[in-house]
Amino acid sequence: MMEFKITSLNLPNYNSKTINLLVPCPEWYGDNFFDKGEFYTVRFFDDCKDRCFDLFICNELEYSKRKRLKRRFWINSIEKKG
Repeated sequence: MMEFKITSLNLPNYNSKTINLLVPCPEWYGDNFFDKGEFYTVRFFDDCKDRCFDLFICNELEYSKRKRLKRRFWINSIEKKG
């Protein structure tokens, strides 16, 4: 789970200035890919219904339960800008 500050978003009725995104296997992006203060273009799924993610992960994700997330956003693709 990673928190991003929003600079632009095309998601209706989302009013927060930040968004928490589930990033499966963040180590696949390599060292120093996720750096504080960097800008990213992110495409994500709203929850994981009808997606190829393992249903066990979607249904039993302990972190989202602890955080009491009403919606879970899963990264589809992410590109580092700059």
